[in-house]
Amino acid sequence: MSSESNQYLRAIQSVGSILEYYDSDKMIPMLGFGAAIPGIYSACHCFAMNGNIFNPEVFGIKGAIEVYAKALQKIRLSGPTYFAPILRYISSLANFYLVNGQYKYKQTKLLCVFTINRWCNPRSSRVY
Repeated sequence: MSSESNQYLRAIQSVGSILEYYDSDKMIPMLGFGAAIPGIYSACHCFAMNGNIFNPEVFGIKGAIEVYAKALQKIRLSGPTYFAPILRYISSLANFYLVNGQYKYKQTKLLCVFTINRWCNPRSSRVY
């Protein structure tokens, strides 16, 4: 990682390098929120950083860092920042299932270090 890396890249590297060890397929969904993406001029609250919302995964922490760095060149950070859309998407990914009599699970992590304008309206969405 270069000396020009920002605090988010350092956090992705630090946390991701630990968690990657426990990830059997090393595929990491890279999602963004609170940014205007090319072609959309208002804040998007859930987008794939690799540009493919149907398959937002990248291989390994190195892939995550590369996708994040490239996305920063294309997006414009923008508010407001609403968590409900990305939390709904993440909750659809996080689950557990039975394989050969053993429970396997998929976990997700959310890294956010800026202002949150609104969480969720508990009457309109529930996130478990």
